[in-house]
Amino acid sequence: MQQVTALQQLAMFYDLGQFRAEFKPSTADRLIMLSVVLLIAFVGIVMTLSIVLNAHPFSPLMLFPFFLFSVFVPLTCLRSVRWVVRNRKLRVFAHEHGFVYVGLRETRAIRWDHIAFVWHEVAVSQGRDSNGNLSISFHHEYRLQCLDGSTLVLDDIFSGLERLGKMVEWESARFLLPEVQDRFSSGQPVAFGELSVDQSGVVWHGQRLPWQAFVSMGVVERRGSIHLNTINQGQVVSWATISSGEIPNTEVLKALIRPYVRV
Repeated sequence: MQQVTALQQLAMFYDLGQFRAEFKPSTADRLIMLSVVLLIAFVGIVMTLSIVLNAHPFSPLMLFPFFLFSVFVPLTCLRSVRWVVRNRKLRVFAHEHGFVYVGLRETRAIRWDHIAFVWHEVAVSQGRDSNGNLSISFHHEYRLQCLDGSTLVLDDIFSGLERLGKMVEWESARFLLPEVQDRFSSGQPVAFGELSVDQSGVVWHGQRLPWQAFVSMGVVERRGSIHLNTINQGQVVSWATISSGEIPNTEVLKALIRPYVRV
């Protein structure tokens, strides 16, 4: 009750407004893995004991699988339990005007209008499943930088990260967009990382795509890719494919260019 009161006081101090949602660590996958490991261990131990009891003559080597399971299972279970215990207090409390982050070493409040940049970064890893088929997984994180230079990373340790990340992007964009639109309207280029936008079009790594040739921008959230599309021989083709981690404030960019291209 004391912690809840302290968090409420923090939210009131920063005038975060009405509470919206709570985001917690995702423990379901860890618990599923723990259950699978325990099931495999149980089957393995039963089979090993069955072989040992019915073996003639008996050999000490037959106990090797039993000792293997007795070491492997406790270590795996210990890692899963340690992860759950270590991260059980992580929380993000989203409010009308910002959020409260409860981390392992800090608790802080961040208002939407105090966020300067938001990067959505996606790491891709490949492996093989039990059948030898190629398996691809995506690790997402949203990296925030505030006006005072402080940073915060929200990753997929949180259940519902996609919803939380989009909330951060949309809400911060409401405050960042007016200044960006003013700069654009006055003829100044607006930088989104290495991508520059001005009244003539967009520039990426020294190459310019004018508005009349720029037909659409597509964002693949799951893979973290941004596609700037043009027309070539009557077909829509990608002019540039950019990692979303290279472009801050994607929602601001989309709102800025929406009058000119399909987003």
